[in-house]
Amino acid sequence: MQPQKYDVVVVGSGIGGLGAGALLAHRGYKTLMVEEKGIIGGRCSTEEVEGFKLPTGAVALHTGLGIAETYHEVGAEFEITMVPRLFYRIGGKDYEMPTKGSLTMMLDIVGKMEVDRRKLVVGLGKATASEKIMGAFRKSIAEPEKQTMTFRDWLLQYTDSELAHSIFDTICATIQCGHSYEIPAAAVFPWFTKMGGLREVGLAPHGNLFEMEKLAKVIKKNGDVWTNCTATRIVVEKGRAKGVVVQ
Repeated sequence: MQPQKYDVVVVGSGIGGLGAGALLAHRGYKTLMVEEKGIIGGRCSTEEVEGFKLPTGAVALHTGLGIAETYHEVGAEFEITMVPRLFYRIGGKDYEMPTKGSLTMMLDIVGKMEVDRRKLVVGLGKATASEKIMGAFRKSIAEPEKQTMTFRDWLLQYTDSELAHSIFDTICATIQCGHSYEIPAAAVFPWFTKMGGLREVGLAPHGNLFEMEKLAKVIKKNGDVWTNCTATRIVVEKGRAKGVVVQ
């Protein structure tokens, strides 16, 4: 394949990559997105199985994370059906999520668990109070030895309750499309303290992939989207990325 020139190369077509690629293309940068899988969207995509549309990760989309603003800026319609009432099923019983702040929501759920309640609540309260908004992220940068601590590892400091870990793993999977053992704790605290919790969420009526394809369409107006295309190497010259080798 002959070398081709682009202003920007985005590796990976998850919702973060698609959003960044669409914004860059819309602002005039010739953009190339490469995706090793045969379908775009990553954990915010859709697979059809026996006539059913199944999400590949994110069940709901959070409108408070800049997603709707991104669609608006690039001129794409963001079609979503808001969820008016949210519930968690814990131990076979349903609990409606309160309309208060996200931290209150978390403690309310934890309070209904009958395992390690005091130990877990004290740990959560201490961490969120001392690391408001982006404090946890800045602290992890200042303390390299804690930089790789996942949210699961952080939670293990306070409880080994299987139920507690299952609940918070579900929250992490819903809000950030990853398991608690994959996501840094520093990336979770800001969401609870700044992002407003899990109230403003909705479902894509035609499936997540349908919405992701709208962003890909914006990229294609000023660039390309290549699927089944693996980025094998980033070419660096004098400390600057100059190109990407793809296969």
